[in-house]
Amino acid sequence: YKLLRKRITEFLKGDKLLSFYLLDMSLEKFVTFFERSNTRGVQLNFIDILAAKLYTGDFNLKQKIKVFEEQNPNLILVPELIVRTIAFYKSSPKAIHRRYILERLDAQDFKNSWDRLCLYYKKSVDYLIENHFVIHQGWMPYENMLVPLMVFLHEIGGDFHQMSQPQKDFLNFWYWNSVFSLRYSGSSNERIIEDAGILTLIAKNKKITSATWFNKLTKIQVTSAEDVFSFDRKTNAVYQGILNLIHFDAKGLPDWQNDSRLSRNSELEDHHIFPKNYLVSVIKADVDSDNIDCVANRTLMPKKLNIKISDDAPSKYLSKVQELNPNLKQNLQAHLIPADLLSGDYDKDYDFFLKYRAEQIHELVKKHLVLPFESIRSSFYEELKLDEQANLPIFGTYKGQKVEASLNPFSQKVFYKGKSIRDKT
Repeated sequence: YKLLRKRITEFLKGDKLLSFYLLDMSLEKFVTFFERSNTRGVQLNFIDILAAKLYTGDFNLKQKIKVFEEQNPNLILVPELIVRTIAFYKSSPKAIHRRYILERLDAQDFKNSWDRLCLYYKKSVDYLIENHFVIHQGWMPYENMLVPLMVFLHEIGGDFHQMSQPQKDFLNFWYWNSVFSLRYSGSSNERIIEDAGILTLIAKNKKITSATWFNKLTKIQVTSAEDVFSFDRKTNAVYQGILNLIHFDAKGLPDWQNDSRLSRNSELEDHHIFPKNYLVSVIKADVDSDNIDCVANRTLMPKKLNIKISDDAPSKYLSKVQELNPNLKQNLQAHLIPADLLSGDYDKDYDFFLKYRAEQIHELVKKHLVLPFESIRSSFYEELKLDEQANLPIFGTYKGQKVEASLNPFSQKVFYKGKSIRDKT
């Protein structure tokens, strides 16, 4: 008894306490169970559950995922993005949440769309990388943005070469403003559906009639150089967006040891330009500790070189790199790093360097996000025009009787039996 009591006590003190459920319920109740359990920390894999359902319909989702990963070793497949895109095309009104997916999608939907959408997924990731929106997939701020991009690709015929220059300009605007406005940080399903609808209009050369949609994209997080100091975490979309925007503007960041371009195969790290330990140990009195990890003090470089640099002063480690690459000054400028850093004159002036680079980053934000706004809006926005003669049917209930009338949305007048209710009868 004492031994058993001791073991039960140890069991209850363990890190994990697992519960096993024998489920005998409808799919709707099961979805509710799944969603509630998942929010309480039970690690249920949504794709595993979906795969089990589809398997009974003779579609092996797990095998399909495995085949894609074997055929595309340089890509990271996020299966849920393919699933949500399938749901987007099937649903009306549009719904891509998990409840709809588990309740409404079946094996035939996946047989019809999986292979084609996987191809669109690959083309979309390749497009972002080849056109320097992201340096590689691991640095993508919002993976969910791939769904509207796949929808756009489908609407233009499955090939990005089919889009016009104005469509490409709009895609640039949408991508960068979405990242810097943190558009996909919350309620991502709603954002996906809304943006997929917008990009469908653009693909069909139609105008956008929602002024609200444009206004949402003006809420970018970098409106001044000082704002750059706020971003110091790699997981933040704006932090990643800033480093990717530098890469985009340079049309591909150059390596440090030679003039080749960093690629999707490069093992990269966000290196401290002024090494962290150097700032803390050498010039700590003149450094605000909150700004040490700021994105203005970060740049992308190969991991092995980052390890070699260690904790030397900027001029010291850069001089070593310059021995391998005489063109280092040009490379530094592409990274928005002042070439004068090589001289050593700024080794003790971290504050000046940080402000200089924050200003350079802010200039890029203005160039690619702020300045194109009015031009994009004037080209793609059209105010919704209401026909004065087009009345909408409405009804009400009076003393248990249904009363039908009509509403003119332009004049805001209600008509009953052909007369405005404001008219004298």
